[in-house]
Amino acid sequence: MESNADFALDQMLQRAAASMLTSLESAVDVEQSLAELHRQAAEQQADADEPGRTPAR
Repeated sequence: MESNADFALDQMLQRAAASMLTSLESAVDVEQSLAELHRQAAEQQADADEPGRTPAR
């Protein structure tokens, strides 16, 4: 039978693992959002660099 200390440690490890997973998912979300913003900025810059095109204000 598992002792109370072992059970408490298992619970803490499970909570820590869940917290780490949430943090990693958040980091991936931020990275994907930044990549999308970078893509949009690059498209806007490419559009602005086209000859004969009036820059949007």
